[in-house]
Parts: sequence; structure tokens; C-alpha cells
Amino acid sequence: MKHDLFLAEETEPEKGFIAQQGTADVTFGDIFHLFSAAVKAKIRRSVVLCLCTQTAACVAGFLALEQADAVPFLLGKTLTKDHLVRWMERFSIQYLWIPAETAEKMLAADDFAVLCAFRDYLLVEKCGAPAPPCGLYPELALLLPTSGSTGAQKVVRLSKDNLRASLALIQEIAGFNQKDVGLVYLPVEHCFTIGLIHALYHTGAKIVCAPNGILEAGQPGFMDKNQISVLISVTYIIDLLRKTDFFQTPHPTLRIIANGAGATPRETQDFLAGYLERQGGRLIPTYGQTEVTIVASALPAEALHRVYHSIGKPYGDVVMTIENPDKCGIGELVIRSAAVMLGYASCAADLSLGNVTGNVIHTGDLARRDEEGYYYIKGRKARFAKLYGERISLQYLEEELSARFPDCEFACVSNDETIAVVSTAAADRRPEILQAAARIAGVHSMTVTFVPLPAIPRKETGKVQYFALQKLVYGGGGAHA
Repeated sequence: MKHDLFLAEETEPEKGFIAQQGTADVTFGDIFHLFSAAVKAKIRRSVVLCLCTQTAACVAGFLALEQADAVPFLLGKTLTKDHLVRWMERFSIQYLWIPAETAEKMLAADDFAVLCAFRDYLLVEKCGAPAPPCGLYPELALLLPTSGSTGAQKVVRLSKDNLRASLALIQEIAGFNQKDVGLVYLPVEHCFTIGLIHALYHTGAKIVCAPNGILEAGQPGFMDKNQISVLISVTYIIDLLRKTDFFQTPHPTLRIIANGAGATPRETQDFLAGYLERQGGRLIPTYGQTEVTIVASALPAEALHRVYHSIGKPYGDVVMTIENPDKCGIGELVIRSAAVMLGYASCAADLSLGNVTGNVIHTGDLARRDEEGYYYIKGRKARFAKLYGERISLQYLEEELSARFPDCEFACVSNDETIAVVSTAAADRRPEILQAAARIAGVHSMTVTFVPLPAIPRKETGKVQYFALQKLVYGGGGAHA
């Protein structure tokens, strides 16, 4: 039985959809009845800021908001009080879906009225004079932040058609069914997690929430006890799990690992593909961006053991092209699809805008296409240093250093005068790393600096926080984060 994401139609009300250790399952009926008719009427076509945690209450409320034809604006749980106020003012927000504990710390009791309480979450309304009216584009369905790993966060406007198109793409790539059980352990505001939740909700399957993230999900027995069949991941998380006993034993119910956030490294791809094949499952390396809703391409099963470092081929209605390729065939990756966002929003007035992208996005990723139609990401347009008139790919430099020093992590930034190699390598390895970096980049060793750190700063999804590194190394005055 399929469950429509936007038409509040109650089907299979007693069937559990969301599980979380120590709590009763949240059923499809619970989601349908979470808000009263009066509350639904009040919040309809309003932006509701959701402070996200990987909990059943958070996910249930997010889906209930969509059913009520509100527009959830998903932000991470680490949001500070000052940032919360700024977001509310910037987008004229009157309603919050927020953990009760956080509400007590951040919100003055006299300034907000509770409209609904569900487990440890509250739907609250700002009291006093209402914010200036903000007419929403009729098809606007969801607001998501970009990762912000290479600069300031942007807010992506997604429509109902964007989400429906992404559902079709996910289903074509993964083929979920009603028996599937997906794991929610990455941040809920991450587009990859949103895709999993939407796809399994629509299919009438089930999800399990792990509030403590990978620390909980990686515990012995967790996967098997909860019969997890679908795991979304990024390579950084896989690397963490491989340092534990997670892959030392089979997980019989695990049939799909969808790995995203760029091309999967060859060794990781071979390892995961082999592990899953031994228990009748499959690895799906994927590529996507928040701006294309979730996913745009994937590597098919028949290519797993012969095509490496690739983001695969486009699926469904997705058309990929390489714009202004150089002599090596490398240019900017451009995507056309019904899943491409309406556009960005920087203030409340932007929420009334329609489709300004025309369903086309210039991704900012540099890529090439081989003769078989497989695509390969070769860097970011913005992540190039220019020294002595030569353009140097910082991503390529990172990849080459990682290959030569596999026991160390690397991240490179530049101010177009020097290149800083940030690494977890011991300080005594500085000479050999600087020599290798200068040789790879084709520059004099005097223009390369070595910055040792105990750990590379990353977001929960494993993405390197280049913007933070740029500020650390160059004090915010650098050119390329």
C-alpha cells in the first residue's frame, strides 16, 4: 500500500512506520492524527522551522507537517539561539517544531504558545504581533539547507513535483518494497536522509531511528535486532564502521547499502560490493545534491567490479551534460530533471517565487564522461588554486596525497599565493609530504605549507568543512575553501 506524501489519506493506520528503541512504534495513523484539524488549518501554507534530531517524534512531525500542506524548513539540532532568531526573522517564521528540552532553553515561555505536543517535541506558535504576511508559491513543499561545507549555507526551495520526481528516481534505482526497513542515523535535514524517509513512507515500509547516530547504529546486534535492510551511507561513515566489528559478521537482512557524497573509492567499492554480494545484497554508489532533491545518478550492479571512481549514469528523466569541456573532456556538470529545485531563497520574499531554474542546475562540479556514458567527478570549480598562472585542482592534490600516504587524512586550501596541506600526519612527516605535494601540484616547495591537525574537521555526514579550514589557516582571507 502506497502512502501519498501530500494528500492526507489514512491507509493501514495500525501499521508501524517509525521504530525507536525504548518507545512504541509510530504508526501511519499516528502521523495522520498527529495534528488536530484546527492546527492543520492554522499552519496550512506556512513555513514551520523544524529543529531536527534523528528521533521518531521529529520524523513523525515532519511528515505530519507535509500532510497538513505546511512547508517544513529543516535545520540541524546544533543551531544556536542567535541563529534560530535570525532564521525566524529572515523568513518571517511563526511556527516551530522543536524538542521540548530545546524550547525550554531557547524560547521565552511568554513569547510562544504550544499548539501540539508529541512525545518529546512541541509545535509552538510565536505570540504577539504576527510577522509580515509571506505568500508562498503554491507548489513549494520543503526548504532544505545546503551543507555549507565550502561556504555559507544556502536555502534550497523544493516543490511537490521535485519530491515526486525524486521518488520515481529512487524507486528506479533502489526498488524498495513494503518489507524494507531503513535506518535513520544521519542528520534528518540531510537530503539523503529525507530521500530515504520519503521513499519508505511512500512505499508503506518502515524506518528505525537511531538518535545517537552511528554510535548507536554501529553497536553489536543493532542492525540484526531491528532487521535493517537499507543503509544509506557516505564513505567516511563506512571507514568508521570498518574500524569496528560491524563488517566482521554478516547482517542477513541487509540487502542495500546506498553510498553517496561523491564517487566511492575503489577499495571501498570492492569491499562493500563483495560483502553484500556474499549475503545476496547489493551496493549502490550514488551521486546527488540538495539542489537536485536527492539523487541523480548511480553505478549499476554490472559495473561494480570494473568501473571505479565513477558516479555512474543518470537515471529516469535526468540528463547530464558537460559544459565547456577542456582538451581532456573536463567541464562543469549540468543536470536537467524534474527533480531540480525551484531555486534558492535568501529571504521571505523569495518564498513566493516560482521555478526560476527551469529544472536545470549548473552543479559547480567538474566532470568528464567516458565512452560508455559513465561520469567521473574531477573537482569543484571553486576548489582550484591559481599559482604562477597555473590552475591547480585541490581535490586532485588531496586524492593523490591520500593514495601515497593511506594512513593519513588530507584537506587542502589555498589563498592563490600558497597551498596549505592540512593533515593528520605526524609533524615529522612534514618534509616528505611537502615534497610530494609540490611535485603533484607542479610548484616550488616553498609555496606549500604543512598544517598538522589531530583530526580533519567534518560535518556529521563526513564532508570536510573547508570553509572552517580556510578561516583557520588564512584567517578568512583565503580564496579557495
